This record gives sequence, C-alpha cells and structure tokens, in this order.
Amino acid sequence: MTEIRVDVGRVLDRIRERGFSGFVDVATKARVSPASLKKLLGGRLPRLDSLQKICRLLELKESEVVLGINKPSDTPKPGKVIELSKKFSPLG
Repeated sequence: MTEIRVDVGRVLDRIRERGFSGFVDVATKARVSPASLKKLLGGRLPRLDSLQKICRLLELKESEVVLGINKPSDTPKPGKVIELSKKFSPLG
C-alpha cells in the first residue's frame, strides 16, 4: 500500500504566490477553520470538504497536494444497452 503524504511545500509556495496575509486569512477565504489549515500544513489530511475548499482557493488539484493517491487506470466502459420490452413479455 502506498503511503499518503501531503506536499506542504507546494501549499506554502502557493500561499506566498497568491499574497495572502497569513494562515488565518487563507482559512477565512477558503471558508474552513484555521485548525483544518493547520492540520494540512502539519502534514495531516483535514476533512475532504476542507481539503477541497483549500485546494480550490489555491487553484491546486487535490492530487497535487496529497501524494500517493492512486489514479484510476482505465475508465470503465458502459455496458450494452438493450430494450427490455422486446426481451421480456409481461406474461412470461
């Protein structure tokens, strides 16, 4: 199993690039608690909705912040569509 890690450096770089005045400013504008941002910057994962809000504000994808997420290998193909009215009669 792959270890999941947080790319704290990327988050901090983006905070600097965007010119936020501090971590509380980032948390307020992302509409998350400062504790959620502190958790992320400490290398731990916050709740999924908080992570998404922070990433959206910083214009980062979750996969850029959270390292070790398995990417889907192939998109499943849709199944064959059949018309049930032609295959089954209501009386047997």
